[in-house]
Amino acid sequence: MTKYLLLDCSSIMSPYKYVIKDIDKLEGIVDNFFKQVLRLSEKFDTKNIIFVWEGSGMVPYRKQLYPAYKKGVDKEGNIVEKDQTEEEIAFDKEAYFHFGVCREIVEAVGFKNSFSQAGTEADDVLAIICQEDKENEFVMVTSDEDMFQCLQYNCSLFMFGKKKFMNRRMFEEKYNISPEKWHMVKAIGGCSSDKVPSPKGVGEDTAIKFLNGELKPHLKSYQAIMDYKFKGRNKKLVTIPIPQTKPVVFSKDEATMEKVVEYCYGNGKDNFLNETFEVWEKYFKKQLGGERRGKK
Repeated sequence: MTKYLLLDCSSIMSPYKYVIKDIDKLEGIVDNFFKQVLRLSEKFDTKNIIFVWEGSGMVPYRKQLYPAYKKGVDKEGNIVEKDQTEEEIAFDKEAYFHFGVCREIVEAVGFKNSFSQAGTEADDVLAIICQEDKENEFVMVTSDEDMFQCLQYNCSLFMFGKKKFMNRRMFEEKYNISPEKWHMVKAIGGCSSDKVPSPKGVGEDTAIKFLNGELKPHLKSYQAIMDYKFKGRNKKLVTIPIPQTKPVVFSKDEATMEKVVEYCYGNGKDNFLNETFEVWEKYFKKQLGGERRGKK
């Protein structure tokens, strides 16, 4: 059984964006991304890396089903549209540009297992990889608790934001429910990060008690769950992968230190090469010989 490092790339790139306030320093997203990825490869002792990115190119399937997905609604039921200043819009645009540079470099230096699908989220592609592949072992790097559903497969999780490892046994001990039922926990208890609503007074803990048969029928929360008419819609929103997700096929990587250096010199990425040279070199486990190229 081969071990793969399965990356939710947005979970690795986004934290850097939120701690940097200066638009002129956002280029550091790229350096930080590759340093983190190569260190994760070392931490989990595998050079087999799968990069998964957010889908684009069309209205996401979940927004087609529920336009308020990831936005929420106000008391009158209107979709909440966040007003952004021109500075905030420019900041986001610059950050997303560097997200794109990360993917460009991944693919340019020879990492072949780099995937996204239009209309889906990275979550869906990550999940279908685990669901379809019964032969290999996966360590998924993410910050999204929806991915607890994948613990039912040959998959463990490294929660990047919290720097915590989670496997099936640890999950069941903590949450007192199986990963096979986690989608129903979210369907009933809601998902605050994706703005998936829940019955009034019902959250994750109450949903778990309900699914375990531990919630008393006379309680208001029990009746609220029974009367809630959006459980079916919520289930479609929170279950991963969504039915439209297509299986992926792995390829053999062709990444080399020479390709990293060649890309950097050819694309004005000297600073990136200088900042990340040592972690790349350690990853490939070889020296280029003589004085390190790219070092000033």
